[in-house]
Amino acid sequence: MSIDYYAAATREEAALLSAVGGDDAHALPALAVPDLLGRLSDALPSLVPFKKDYTALAEMAGCSEDEARSRFPGTERNWEKEEDRGYVQVVVYPTHVVVHMGGGESSVQATQDVLEALGGAGLAVYDPQQESWL
Repeated sequence: MSIDYYAAATREEAALLSAVGGDDAHALPALAVPDLLGRLSDALPSLVPFKKDYTALAEMAGCSEDEARSRFPGTERNWEKEEDRGYVQVVVYPTHVVVHMGGGESSVQATQDVLEALGGAGLAVYDPQQESWL
């Protein structure tokens, strides 16, 4: 089972859900992505950058690499704990953040660290399972 959280610089639920769904992300304010990635690394130093293969993405999407970079703009960081298969995936987009967590109990504290870092950066965090803001 996995649990998701979304974050943005505004509490506009409809705009956030639209952006997460791949629609008009421009309705949300832009994030300071480098600063946010730094905060996340400080909060959970074991987050590991994921390197996207834009050549493969371009081939899959039938477009150029430049277009693939534009279509798939998220910067991903991952955390895993082999002992209990806990994981946290954080994808920072230009206007919002998506957090996926699952596996064992270890992922609960790691996710809490990520959510606190997002809140500390001034972002509003949304729990789509509960349909409410944290």
